[in-house]
Amino acid sequence: MLRIPLALLSFFFLAAFTTSSQEEMAKTETKPEINIKKVVEAVIPCTVHVEYYFKFDKGEEPIIAGYRCSSCSKFHGTNAGEYVRENRPLEVPGYMISDTELISPDILTQSRFISKIRVTNDKSESPAKISDYIVKQQAVILKLEKNLEGSKPAVLNPEAKAPYFVVGFSVEDGMWQMNTKPLGKDLTYYPEISDFVRKTLPSSMIVTEKGEIVGLSMNPEISSDDSWKCPVSKLEKLTEAQLETTFTRIKEISSKNIVRVQVNFRSPQLKPGAQTGMASRYSGDDDNPAFDTELNTKGIMLDSKKVLVFGDIKPKITARLEGIKVFADGSESGKNADFVCSLNDFAAFIAELKEPIQTKGLEFSKDDILKLRSVLLPAVQIKVYGDKLVSHYLYNRITDFDIGWKNYRFPELPAVSDNLFLFDMEGKLIALPLARRSRLAMDRQSSYSRGERQILPVSYLKKSLDSLDTSKNASNIPLKEKDENRIAWLGVELQQLNPELARMNKVAELTKNGRNGAVVSYLFPDSPAAKAGIKEGDILLCIYLEDDPAPIEVRADEQPYRDFPWAEYDRIPDQYYSRIPTPWQSLDNSIANFLTNVGFGKKFTLEYCSGGKIFTKEFTVEPGPDYFDTTEKSKSDVLGLTVKNLTSEVRRYFQKGKDEPGVIVSKIDPGSKASVAGLKPYEIINQINAKPVNNVKDFEELIKDKQELNLGVSRMAISRTVKIKLANDKDKKPEAGPLAKPDAAKPEVKD
Repeated sequence: MLRIPLALLSFFFLAAFTTSSQEEMAKTETKPEINIKKVVEAVIPCTVHVEYYFKFDKGEEPIIAGYRCSSCSKFHGTNAGEYVRENRPLEVPGYMISDTELISPDILTQSRFISKIRVTNDKSESPAKISDYIVKQQAVILKLEKNLEGSKPAVLNPEAKAPYFVVGFSVEDGMWQMNTKPLGKDLTYYPEISDFVRKTLPSSMIVTEKGEIVGLSMNPEISSDDSWKCPVSKLEKLTEAQLETTFTRIKEISSKNIVRVQVNFRSPQLKPGAQTGMASRYSGDDDNPAFDTELNTKGIMLDSKKVLVFGDIKPKITARLEGIKVFADGSESGKNADFVCSLNDFAAFIAELKEPIQTKGLEFSKDDILKLRSVLLPAVQIKVYGDKLVSHYLYNRITDFDIGWKNYRFPELPAVSDNLFLFDMEGKLIALPLARRSRLAMDRQSSYSRGERQILPVSYLKKSLDSLDTSKNASNIPLKEKDENRIAWLGVELQQLNPELARMNKVAELTKNGRNGAVVSYLFPDSPAAKAGIKEGDILLCIYLEDDPAPIEVRADEQPYRDFPWAEYDRIPDQYYSRIPTPWQSLDNSIANFLTNVGFGKKFTLEYCSGGKIFTKEFTVEPGPDYFDTTEKSKSDVLGLTVKNLTSEVRRYFQKGKDEPGVIVSKIDPGSKASVAGLKPYEIINQINAKPVNNVKDFEELIKDKQELNLGVSRMAISRTVKIKLANDKDKKPEAGPLAKPDAAKPEVKD
C-alpha cells in the first residue's frame, strides 16, 4: 500500500485551502462597486436615530451600559452623568420593523434614570417608549407615538441566497456612519460550552448583494446555522408588564434572603500614645487604625438559620467581635446569631441564627454561566446606607468573561455590577458581589476592606461552602478580651533598608534599591528565628505562603521615635501621660502583624540574605509570648496607677536581666497619689518597702493594707525612692483640683 507522509498531506491540504481562499477573495474583489452601494442603500430607509435623555434619581447619577459600536465592537456612551450635565442625549442606532416599531440596542439602564426617549430621521421625530425586551439579544423594541415620515420598515427575506454582507450603523468620530463588510463563513468554536458561532458586527442588518435584507443581529455573534434568520416578531421577548412581574418575584425572594447584618465589636484597647499629637511627634505610624465598633453590611441566607455575612474582616478585628444581629425582610428588630467561621478565600464569614426564620435560603442556579452571554437576567442592586438596605430592581446582560484569580471566569457586565445580585428567570442566584479576601501584605493595612469589586459566579462559592473543613480560616475567629491583642512572632526587631544600606550590603538589586527588605537589628533568644539560625545583620527579603506562589516583600515599620524625651519627662503635665508612646519597639511589628493575619499553624517560607548569600527557611506560624500590650496588669485605685509585668522587649530596652525584679508603670491617673508623688509612665518599680517586686502579684501583696509605701523606682540609669502615705479611707479617690506643683511631692533621690 502506498503511504503518503502526514506532513505532505498537510501541505496539499494547506495549498488547496490557500488557493480556494485566494479564489474567493479574487471573486469578492472583482465584484462591481455598485453592489456594495446597493447593500447600504437597502438599509438606509429603515435606519433611525434613537435619543435617550437622562436624569438623576434622588441625587444618584444615572448608570448605563451604552451600546456596542458596530465599527469597533466596544461600548460607547457609558457616562450618563456627562450627558445630563451637558444637556444632550445619548444617540444609538435603530431599525424600523413596522410603521410604529423599531429595534434598537439595549443600553441597560433603569427606567428611573430615563427622562424621555425620542426617535428621529432627517424629516421627522416622535416620542417613544420601550415596549419589549429581547431575551437573548442585547436589544429592545421601541413603540413610537406617531409614524415617522420618510422611514420604511425593514422587509426581511430569510430565503435570500448568499453571499451576505453585514451593515452596521453607529456614531464614530462625531459622525453617523454605516460600516459594511462581507459575512464570512469562518466559524468560532467554544469547546467549554460546545457551541459554534460566526462573528459579525453588533447592532447590524445582514443583507445580500442584491439589497435584500435577510436578518439582523444586535449581538457581535450569530449562530453557525440559519437560525439567525428568525424574524423579529418570533424572537423571545418580555413585555414591560412581564418584566415587572419578574421583578416582583425577585423582590419577594431577595427581601427574605438578602439581609442586613449588624456586627458589633468591643472597643479596641488603645495603645499608649495612639491618636494623639505627642504620638505623631514621636511615631510615624498609628498602630490603632480607626474602626467603628459597629459594622452594618449585607448577607445572604443559606438556609433558615445560616447566613453568609459579607466583609473582608481581618483577624485582629474579628478577635473583638461581640455580637451579630440579622435583620430579615425589612424587620427593625434583629435576630441574634452566633459566629461559625470565616472563609479563607472569600471576604465573608458564616453566622448561625439562634432561632430560624421563614425561608429555605437562596437557591443557587446550576446553569453554566458561560452559556448566558447576552441573555436578559433579572437582578437587584443592594447598597447599605447606615442601618438600612436600599434595593433597586433591574436587569443586566453578561457581555464577556474575564479570567482572573485561580483561573475563575468572572462575568463582565456593561452596566451596574457594583453590589449586584444576578438571578435567572426562576429566581435562582447566578452571581453575587462577593469579593475574594484581600491579599496579605507586609504594610500596615486597614483591618477592614471591601475587597475587589467583581461579581462572583455562585458555582465557586458553592465549592467553598461544600468543603468548609478545608476552606475556613481557623485563625480568623472572635477571642476573649484578654486574648484579642495576641500576636504571632518570628522573634526579630527590624530596621527598614534604604538605598545606602542596600548598597553596603550588596542587595540593591534584590530589594529594589532598598525599598523592600529589612535588616535584623535584634534577635530574641530562643525565638523561631534564632532557632532557625538567622543572625543579627541578616536581611529578610520576602515570604512565600503555602497557597500563594507570589512573594510577599518584607518591610519594617518606620521607626516610631528617634530619642524618647526622658530629659523633658518632669516637665510633662499628668493630663498628657496617656499620650506618651512607649520608648521601646513593640513585638507587634509589621512582620508579627502579617504572620498573625496569616494564621497560627500555617506554614511559610522565609527568604533572606546572610553573608552575601541567599537562603530559605521553612517556618510554621507560632503564637508569640506575652508582650507589653497583653501581659498581666494590676491597677491600684488607691494609688491611681497601673503596673504590668516586665516582658522581653521591655527588659531589652532597659537592659534588665531575665531574673531581675521589677514591674513597669503603664498608666497613671491625673491628680492621683502616684502622680502627686512624682511617678511617671514607663518607670520601673523594683522594690516596695525594701522587698523585691518580681511581678504584679507581688505588687498587689506588698501594697495591701499598708499605710506608707517606700517605692524603689528606676528611670533608665537613675534610681530613687518615692514615698507615698496612704490614708485610712484607702478607697477614697483624691478630689479634683489644680495640678500639684513639681515641689509638692518631690521624690527622694538616691545615687
